[in-house]
Amino acid sequence: MAILESRATSARMKAILLALLPSLTGLPSLPASHPFQIRASSAADDLLSAIEAEGIPEADRATWTRRAWVWAFFESAYVTDALGDAGKSCGVMQVTSTGLALLKGATCDSVRKNRVDGFRVGLRTMKHLIDKCGSVESGLGAYATNGECKKGTIGLVVRRMKLAGEWDKP
Repeated sequence: MAILESRATSARMKAILLALLPSLTGLPSLPASHPFQIRASSAADDLLSAIEAEGIPEADRATWTRRAWVWAFFESAYVTDALGDAGKSCGVMQVTSTGLALLKGATCDSVRKNRVDGFRVGLRTMKHLIDKCGSVESGLGAYATNGECKKGTIGLVVRRMKLAGEWDKP
């Protein structure tokens, strides 16, 4: 029974993630056969696997899942082997060497080959920076920039948090 409930919950979460795509892309809904829709569907499965592997508590899963989903769209458009920042950031979540150190055995090459691990490293990096900086806004601001905690909120963080459904300030 628990396995069936877990599958149903995953299916609902995946549907929520895929329903966010028009808001993220600014495009109308794409057919399931469209290459981006196929990549996004596969990425949603990988993100849900990463959330499970990271042992994120049930009460926090929806928030972390939506957060990582929005972030991965803007960082890589769900491309597994993405490279950015002149090769300093890699994978679906565009993590740096600091983030890679948070998952034993993770390297830029390994997260560029395994999107689940790319999501896992990104989730761990976000959690680490949120804890380090003392708030979600500051931690995600550090994630978006150079890993340093800053005062104030960065516009792109506000935009992403709104899209993820976790910004309720005017």
